[in-house]
Amino acid sequence: MARGKQSRKSDLPTQTQSDSLSTGAQIRASELQSNGSKSFKHNFSFLDYAIVCVFFIAFCYLQKFVALTWFGVESVEPSIEGISLQFFFDTMWKGFVIVALLAWLHDFFYKEPEEEDTA
Repeated sequence: MARGKQSRKSDLPTQTQSDSLSTGAQIRASELQSNGSKSFKHNFSFLDYAIVCVFFIAFCYLQKFVALTWFGVESVEPSIEGISLQFFFDTMWKGFVIVALLAWLHDFFYKEPEEEDTA
């Protein structure tokens, strides 16, 4: 199979290929500048962050239940596996809530710097 492969070079000369690449780069740069000049601002509300946190907390509790069931840990007698799984998943959702709160605070207090026209 490898013997039958041929060179994958294009029939275009090298100069034509590099010209087309630089033209494509210039088009992308101009698109980015035009998109950047538009004032697109979308901040999430506190309710959005709260909903995401509730879903993540539910996900963590579901995963903890599955892990405890998978390992056969009974809740009647505390074991090292049960305590460690509870610590892991509880730490994970609490850390997520803290980071989501910090992200909301950033969205709430962040002000877009005004651009000065130099033209």
